Amino acid sequence: MAVRRASAESITSLNELKPGNHIKVNQGLYDHHMIVVNVVSYNTITVIHKRKQQLAVVEEDIYCYTPDKIIRMVYYSPYNQQEIIERARQRIGEYYNLLFANCEHFATEVRTGTPVSLQVETRKQQPAVEEIVYYTPDKIILLEYGSPTANKRSLREQDN
Repeated sequence: MAVRRASAESITSLNELKPGNHIKVNQGLYDHHMIVVNVVSYNTITVIHKRKQQLAVVEEDIYCYTPDKIIRMVYYSPYNQQEIIERARQRIGEYYNLLFANCEHFATEVRTGTPVSLQVETRKQQPAVEEIVYYTPDKIILLEYGSPTANKRSLREQDN
């Protein structure tokens, strides 16, 4: 099943969020994606997301000092709110991987059943040579991408 995004909506208040919503917040160079569990107060929400600092899926309260920076992703989901939250909770502790299991993969898979990261796909299509580093609990992996027309990809693994 392909993920078809209907729209991305800005919000002005956390009260606009509902349990099971897929949200994203721009972090400068990338967007961070999360699943809403609960609106705790006017400036705090409980979310389940993949945190690269902990290399895993976690459930936690986050303080939102600028709710207008949150974007709600709106698309068809075959799951209801409770199923989405349960699917997310079942993944707590799962590892983080920038290219294959990041926060966007997590949020789209929990909502739709299909892991997709448009950020990763877009970056892989860029013509500049890049080196991307991502971490798993037991190793550091470096991926080097060349021009997409060259179909060049090499993988090196280094133990910590």
